[in-house]
Amino acid sequence: MAKTTKVPTKKRGRPKVKVDAKKVKALAAIGCTQDEIATIVGCSVRTLQRNFVAAIKSGSDMVRVSIRRHQLKLALSANGTPGKSTMLIWLGKQYLSQRNNQDVEHTGDVCVVTQIPGFSRVDPESN
Repeated sequence: MAKTTKVPTKKRGRPKVKVDAKKVKALAAIGCTQDEIATIVGCSVRTLQRNFVAAIKSGSDMVRVSIRRHQLKLALSANGTPGKSTMLIWLGKQYLSQRNNQDVEHTGDVCVVTQIPGFSRVDPESN
């Protein structure tokens, strides 16, 4: 009987990419988007979403905590820097869903205008 030997074949599919979870978390902690993180670590966004949800969430939470900490520190300081406070307000709106709510009250009578002075009503049926 003849002995057959297997010829080694090339592995198929996409090559495995090693992604460091600590690096993903660190990038998320400085406010990088998932697209930016994927580009830096060399994988797809889908790979990040499947395998590194906890690291991304943890890093994103660190960003929000840092913004809150700086807002509180500035609010409690005696002399706030105008440019710095403006940036913290903007960051709060972007990352923490903070908003300026304005209450508007209407007083007085409601007047409905049915005719505008100087204009006459044109009836499309009268042509």
